[in-house]
Amino acid sequence: MVPFRSSENGSVNRMIRNQYRLHGNPLERKQGEKVPRKIFWVSAEGAVTEQKYLQGISSYRDRLGILSVVDVQTLKRRKKDGKCSPAGVQALLEEFFQVRGQELPEILAGLDPALHGHIPVSSINGYLEGSLSKKEKKVFEDTIGLLDINLKYLDYLKKRSSEEDEFCIVIDRDRKSHTEESIRACYEWCQEHSVHFILSNPCFEFWMLLHLKDVAQECSAKELDHFLENEKVSESHTYTSKFLSNVHLELTKVGQGKYIRNFDTHYLPRVDDAIRNADKFTQEFPCASSAPYI
Repeated sequence: MVPFRSSENGSVNRMIRNQYRLHGNPLERKQGEKVPRKIFWVSAEGAVTEQKYLQGISSYRDRLGILSVVDVQTLKRRKKDGKCSPAGVQALLEEFFQVRGQELPEILAGLDPALHGHIPVSSINGYLEGSLSKKEKKVFEDTIGLLDINLKYLDYLKKRSSEEDEFCIVIDRDRKSHTEESIRACYEWCQEHSVHFILSNPCFEFWMLLHLKDVAQECSAKELDHFLENEKVSESHTYTSKFLSNVHLELTKVGQGKYIRNFDTHYLPRVDDAIRNADKFTQEFPCASSAPYI
């Protein structure tokens, strides 16, 4: 294995960096926990809020009446990954499809042809199994680090995959950032590839708010208009996320930031309420552009 290659004049050049967006820590299964037969894999626009919420759903699926052989997991990427457009969310799921269909040596060779023959299969297996020496592990991680790839997470995704899995894309309407054309293109791709398409209008925080408040009954027409426009109101909040934070503060004495606190206390008991409240806004997509909520 070689973490660097030399140019003709003998100087050392870094290998071309290959951005591989799937990146995270594998979830450890609790002792005695049944292995899911089917996983709903979700590629979501948000790298924090949606992930924390769906992780809560996964952790308490028994209390929600979800079969133990069914699970939900979000595809992880770095928190600073800014590629959250509909096309970017779609691309992350496409990347996962690629990982499912290839062996790890093929993935590495495909990222940079210069790696072909430099990373033996035995080294990859040794790294994943933890049998490399300290020095061998350091050289291997240096090489993989140049590619910006999280091999253990990719291996985890491959091992957890099954033919029964289903796939979902979750994006915000976010009319300030996403064009109708970009959302429709993502929707059509989902239809073509049998992927569930979930659109939050105006944003995922609106769905979270529906756990805590019967918005249709308790909010004024003016507030509903503000939700729909969802203007930026501060460095860290849109109108909807700020409204959610204030409601959360009233109920729990703790504001609601990006990190969902105490999912089991504040959201888990209210999932059925959220579904009932959401029914008052739900519409099918595609729909008329004048439709207020999806």
